[in-house]
Parts: sequence; C-alpha cells; structure tokens
Amino acid sequence: MKNNELTEVKPVMPSLEGLPQEVIEYVHGLVAENLALKKHAKIDDYDKCDNCGFESYVMPIETPNTDEFTAELRAQGVDEFASSIGAEAAGLSMSSNAYKAIKSTVFRAVNFAANLRAGRNG
Repeated sequence: MKNNELTEVKPVMPSLEGLPQEVIEYVHGLVAENLALKKHAKIDDYDKCDNCGFESYVMPIETPNTDEFTAELRAQGVDEFASSIGAEAAGLSMSSNAYKAIKSTVFRAVNFAANLRAGRNG
C-alpha cells in the first residue's frame, strides 16, 4: 500500500508512532479497506441506468484485513470459552465422564478456533 492512499484520513487517525511496523501496516490496510467501502457504497448514478436492478450497483469489495481481524476476534472468544471450561476440569478425576466430556469439548473448541483463524467457519 502506498502512503498517499491514506492522506484523506491522516488528520483523524490516532498516532501510530512507536508501534511495531507490522501493526502500523495492518492498521493502514484496515483504513484503506474502509475507505474503499465508503467510496463504493455510494450510488451516485442510480437514475442514469434504465432497467437496472439494485444489484447492478453493489460492487464486491475485498476486505482481507477486516476479514482476518474479525476471524481473530471470533477465535479469541472461542479460546476464552475453551479456557473457561478447561479450568472446570482441573478439580475432576481424569477418569470421570465429566472430565472426558470437558476435555473433548476443549479439544473441539481449540480446533474450531484454528479453523476460524484459517478462514473457515469452524
């Protein structure tokens, strides 16, 4: 991404000074995606098209940084759930059915979170 793509938003962006370069690039990617969403969401030429449905004006916009961010947020929620129920197993006998059920659920939750991070829906 080129720095000049962000000139419109720099006055309102908080300072990123001192953050790791990968964080700065990630934030710039999110800002650029959101600018693209705002620019393409406008329907300025609506009355210029005869017999066009609304679908003609909806442009698919790729948002890989936003998608990755939201997938990570979802995965973190699943991780918290796995940690929470995993803590419940600490006081149980390893041979109990409850322990085995919790262990199985934690395993499934960890795999679910990994799938979210990989871009799959669980």
